[in-house]
Amino acid sequence: MSIAEVLRRGISGRVLVIGDIILDRYFMGDAVRISPEAPVPVVAVREVRDVPGGAANTAMNLRGLGLDVKLVGMVGVDGEGELLMGLLTERGFSPDYLFRDYRRTTVKVRVIARNQHLLRIDFEDTHPVDGARVKGVLDGVEGLFDVIVVSDYAKGLITPDVMDVVRRMGKPFFVDPKGRDWLRYRGAHIVTPNLRELSLAVGEEVSNTDGDVEKWGRVALKKFGLERLVITRSEKGISYVSMDEAIHVPTTAQEVFDVSGAGDTVMAALVYGWLAGMDVGAMLELANLAAGIVIRRLGTHAITREEILREMGWE
Repeated sequence: MSIAEVLRRGISGRVLVIGDIILDRYFMGDAVRISPEAPVPVVAVREVRDVPGGAANTAMNLRGLGLDVKLVGMVGVDGEGELLMGLLTERGFSPDYLFRDYRRTTVKVRVIARNQHLLRIDFEDTHPVDGARVKGVLDGVEGLFDVIVVSDYAKGLITPDVMDVVRRMGKPFFVDPKGRDWLRYRGAHIVTPNLRELSLAVGEEVSNTDGDVEKWGRVALKKFGLERLVITRSEKGISYVSMDEAIHVPTTAQEVFDVSGAGDTVMAALVYGWLAGMDVGAMLELANLAAGIVIRRLGTHAITREEILREMGWE
């Protein structure tokens, strides 16, 4: 069955997403002049847009593909946390699996003028979350899903203790990684770094060539006890690396407006393909196609099956 036929028919699948939830805030307008105070543009803001990001964007991508998704994460006890909880509830995510912590809600502010990304400002606290609180939430959803997605943005939720709980749940799990120490991800079914994240994990600058990606990908698999990597490589496309196989799928040339959130879309497409029983080549093709759509959109955007089908020429 082709990718289009699978998408048209749809599949059933239950996914638990656990990870760092972020509020993506966009100040959008026009750069009308240069500031008299410093040689920087003055942006006249026309629109302020708030969108759930991080693990929440991964969850929304999965839901847009038609899957049953539960989201576990933390937001701060502040005004941005209240706003984010409201946005997530509006999108159908149960507050029963979201908990509050007395810290600042992670907010990424992007300033955009005429489709140009000028500046990003981050507000965050990254100290580790109490693993017992996360376990208490996970106990309420245990057994209600087919696969786990760990969306690690290095904001304090995905600790070694939390990963121990994930492993004990006995379900296949996929990881979007951060940081140098991937030992906490050991046993993962697929880990999805970009090239910079792979370089950081292996402690070497990995060049964007098939040979280097395969070599250092296998170093990471062996070093951290992982099964497979799917590595996003910007203009070079996407690569799958296991200990005995490597597949490279090139991207198609296109205009790029915003890559924020593209990794979340890749993860969602891979999970969808895996649940649908696609072979690795088809999973990579679907992920590449989905990511190619979202990077043409300004701001964080969750993909849908309908968008992918339109891109493939199926109405």
